[in-house]
Amino acid sequence: MSGCIVLIETDSTSPIGVSGILRSYISKGYSIIPFIPKVKIENPAISPDNIRVDMRALVYCEAAKTEPTLRLFPSQGTEGSMDEEEFEKAKIYLEQIEEEEKLVVVIMNDSMTGYSNEFIDWLGAPVFPVGTKSGIENFVENTKTPWETEMLLKGCVLYGDKGLKKVSDLPVTGRVNVEKESYSELLALFEVFKGGGIDACAVNIPNLSIYSDLFALRIQDDLTIRWVNEPWEAENCDMLIVPASENPCQDMVYMKRRGFEEMFKHKLGKIPILGFCAGYAMFGRRYYTEGDNSGRLCQGMGLADFETVLRRGDYLECARYRFSGEQEWLDFPVAGSRIYRMAGIMEHGVISDVDVKAPLEGALRLKLDFTKYEEVEAAINFIAETTEIYGDIREF
Repeated sequence: MSGCIVLIETDSTSPIGVSGILRSYISKGYSIIPFIPKVKIENPAISPDNIRVDMRALVYCEAAKTEPTLRLFPSQGTEGSMDEEEFEKAKIYLEQIEEEEKLVVVIMNDSMTGYSNEFIDWLGAPVFPVGTKSGIENFVENTKTPWETEMLLKGCVLYGDKGLKKVSDLPVTGRVNVEKESYSELLALFEVFKGGGIDACAVNIPNLSIYSDLFALRIQDDLTIRWVNEPWEAENCDMLIVPASENPCQDMVYMKRRGFEEMFKHKLGKIPILGFCAGYAMFGRRYYTEGDNSGRLCQGMGLADFETVLRRGDYLECARYRFSGEQEWLDFPVAGSRIYRMAGIMEHGVISDVDVKAPLEGALRLKLDFTKYEEVEAAINFIAETTEIYGDIREF
């Protein structure tokens, strides 16, 4: 399979290196899809496909700034192996995203038995163990792999040891220059996921855009996000969220037909309601996309009397908005109403910014703590800055 590499976690420190590699590739302009066919569930969160994922998987997605969901994770089979049905689903999905010209990074642990070998052989992609020198050596020495899989081992990503060119005859194709004293502090960021507290429900719209907007909320200590496909699933929730959309006209039709519009109107002013980018545009009377030659004007839910102009860049964002009867267009990064407990964030990746957080909390009448999010982002960027990739891994 072209456009794909396999990273093997060889020891407990491997998540540091894997996250660094993912963010490093992002900084070089690659579009990354992390794919984890087997994930250890310790502190589970729920993806839009109701697949249980853990904090480590969420951090990998944040490191890759992946779009848009965690639909990439087939559920784990019994006794540490993937059942045949899930195996086929994984293969079909990978074949579909291969056409998107994105780098698929398959992340596996060192227990390469059963379906793991079969899966890697089917991929036919280069394999790179990631970890400390001892971790990589133990992996190469103790892992029983068939000849086909062994032939795919093209190199390794090593922690430190700058003088080493090879580990167990594998060329060092990447290096993570993080001090050993920092391992425990960095690894802690992959393990904490408390959840509980505020029960926030995000509508699982068909054209969900960039996922990382929600990451800052997902790792709040006193907030848990559930994905809902029907209004009755959100009947008793404490907060409603409409994530960013890449096709808000189509998603608005979906929400109307499913009955979400009626539910939002019923909940307005009673619980916090938050929309991201085009998700917020759906709260108003109407919206359209700048430069759309069709001139299509879409009708929103009418929760408030405003209209929005959307702008298409890497992702769809709100360019400006104005209230009915007003001539002046507004372009503040956040808009909201304290009376109706409703707010919208106009751009991606700004939820924790100082000039966004305060008005957001005021409108929603809700306290938010983005300390953990900022720590994780700072750590991922720090690791990426210390990560060296020698050449293009895909060409090995």
